Amino acid sequence: METKLEILKRVYRTLAVDDEVMHYIIKAHELVTFKKGEIILPKNKTMDCYYILSSGIARSFIYKHNRADITTDFYIAGDIIIDMVSLFQQTPSEVCIEAISDLVCFKIKFDEFQKLHLQYPSYSDWGRNWMTQAFFKLRQRAIKMATQPASSRYADIRKNLPEVYRDVPLKYIASYLGMTNTSLSRLRSQKINSTSTV
Repeated sequence: METKLEILKRVYRTLAVDDEVMHYIIKAHELVTFKKGEIILPKNKTMDCYYILSSGIARSFIYKHNRADITTDFYIAGDIIIDMVSLFQQTPSEVCIEAISDLVCFKIKFDEFQKLHLQYPSYSDWGRNWMTQAFFKLRQRAIKMATQPASSRYADIRKNLPEVYRDVPLKYIASYLGMTNTSLSRLRSQKINSTSTV
C-alpha cells in the first residue's frame, strides 16, 4: 500500500506548486478508515468532504422504487470518492456510497477544499481538470451503455478494472452493466471456458 505522501502526490501530480505548498495541501488531508459494508455516504445526507482512496474498493449506488439497488460507479486505489452534486451544491445526496472491502482513505473537508481553492490558483486548476475528466468518463459510460453489447462492457471491466473484476461480487458488477446476475454468470462462464480451451 502506498504511503500518504505517495498516494496524494500521485493524485495531485499535475499541481504546479512548490514543496511548501504541497506540504500544506497534504497536511489538510486526514486519515480515515471504513469497514467492509460500511456506508460512507447515506442517501439524503449532504456531503461535507471528499476522500482519496488509498486501498480497497467502494461503490456508489441508487435505490429503485422496489428498494433494489443499482451500482453507478466503482472506486479503486487512487480514485476520489465524491458525489460532486452534493458536495459542490451542498444539497442532500441522491446516491449512497458503500465500502465493498475495508478501506483506507484520506479525507479533506469541504471548507479546507474551499480555502485551498481560493488560496492557490493551481489547486483550482487541478480541480477543474479533474472534473472535466470525471464528466468525460460519465459521458463515455453513457454512450457505451447505449451502444455496446453487455459482453463488450464486461470485457472493458475485465481489461481496465481488474480489481473490480477480481474482487467485487457479481451482483454489483451485473447491476453496473445493466444485466441480471444470471446473464453475467453465464457470460463469465463462457469467457472462462473459451480461455481454458485456447
